Amino acid sequence: MTDGPTFVVVAGEPSGDWIAAKVVTALYQKIPDAAFIGIGGDAMRDAGVVLTEHISRLSALGPVDSLKSLPRWASAWTELRQQCRRHLIAAAILVDCPEVNLRLARALKADGIPVLQYMGPKIWAWRKDRLGLLRARTDWVALGFAFEKALYDAAGVRASFVGHPLLDASEAPSRHMVRRKLHAPEGANVVALLPGSRKSEISYHGEAMISAGVRLLKDRMVPVFAPYGLSPDDPWCQKARSLGCLCWHEPVTHLLPACDAAVAASGTVTLEVALAGVPMVTVYKMNAVNYWLGTKLLHIPYIGLPNWIAGRLVVPELLQDHVTPGTLYQQVHRLVTPSETRRQKKELAQVASQMGTPGVAERVAELVLSLMAKQ
Repeated sequence: MTDGPTFVVVAGEPSGDWIAAKVVTALYQKIPDAAFIGIGGDAMRDAGVVLTEHISRLSALGPVDSLKSLPRWASAWTELRQQCRRHLIAAAILVDCPEVNLRLARALKADGIPVLQYMGPKIWAWRKDRLGLLRARTDWVALGFAFEKALYDAAGVRASFVGHPLLDASEAPSRHMVRRKLHAPEGANVVALLPGSRKSEISYHGEAMISAGVRLLKDRMVPVFAPYGLSPDDPWCQKARSLGCLCWHEPVTHLLPACDAAVAASGTVTLEVALAGVPMVTVYKMNAVNYWLGTKLLHIPYIGLPNWIAGRLVVPELLQDHVTPGTLYQQVHRLVTPSETRRQKKELAQVASQMGTPGVAERVAELVLSLMAKQ
């Protein structure tokens, strides 16, 4: 470790890994001799975080699968806290993943460490009781959605809207460059098939997406299966290629400029698609028990983040048994009609305008420094 301050950084899911890495990079620019320890993935490791556990062993989907992963998380927490006690920790940055981060926040606060929660839990969808936990266990919450601020203020949670971290993504290549890389024929519609970032998500969405892609091939479209984080020799990628679909292993933001439509699992990737202005359908499928629990516990109008931001149904949504090759095929054909393409592009531009401005990681880094100053 260096002579500078040491920070704890935890991202419990792949989608939070690069978000956390951006903040680490911003803090390094402000404090070159800083050190970082935590739980995360490849992006955090590459940014300079010494990982006590890699999230590839930990991330899970839904309450049932999350419960199964808790023993592994408990072991990871123990190791992280032991590392924390060997250093004077300046502050902790916990990214999203409230199922685990709120538990960890309690332990870190008990050890006297200032805690910043980056990307608060979706209390507007469920578990509003977490507002009380955030008030007690965190020093500040950096919010990614403007509409959340009023909810946090009303509950007495110290929070500010910083903008969505996707606004800090690197500039995407041109449409022409990506289509040439895909060898997409002139005039052919390129369709992104985005099953999610967690292995469980990919297993629930992959079959329907690839099968729909096979049908789209017959209509001279170019289906591109883009599972986040899977290697080219993963069985899902091998299956997609064997059936004629293309597989994409670079950042999704580098694929989207070439796309005319997208089938996207509900989550952060839908905002990447929205920022790119690509017409989409949002889908979500999960363990049957998780789905049953969701119908009992959740009373929400939408599953897609673009629809939440807009406050209305901008993007069509398909859930559980409605996620079939046939329905996905039909939706894609609807998305590429001129009228639907124009409608969604206009609506998605409005969604993008409500997500804030670039420089999000810089603003979060400033919040971390302000917490340090108050110690």
